[in-house]
Amino acid sequence: MLRAPGYDLARALTARRTAEQLRSYVTAGDVTPFLDDFAGLGPLPTEALPE
Repeated sequence: MLRAPGYDLARALTARRTAEQLRSYVTAGDVTPFLDDFAGLGPLPTEALPE
C-alpha cells in the first residue's frame, strides 16, 4: 500500500520521484517489483528533482 499526498502520487506516476522516494511511501508490502510501472514516461530520477 502506498500512502502519500495526492501531489506526490501524481508526481510519482509521471516519473518525477526517485525509487527511494517511492519506497518511503510504502506502508505495507514492497514497491520494488512495480518500480518499472512508475517509469512509464522515462526512467526514474536518481536524485530528487526540485519542486
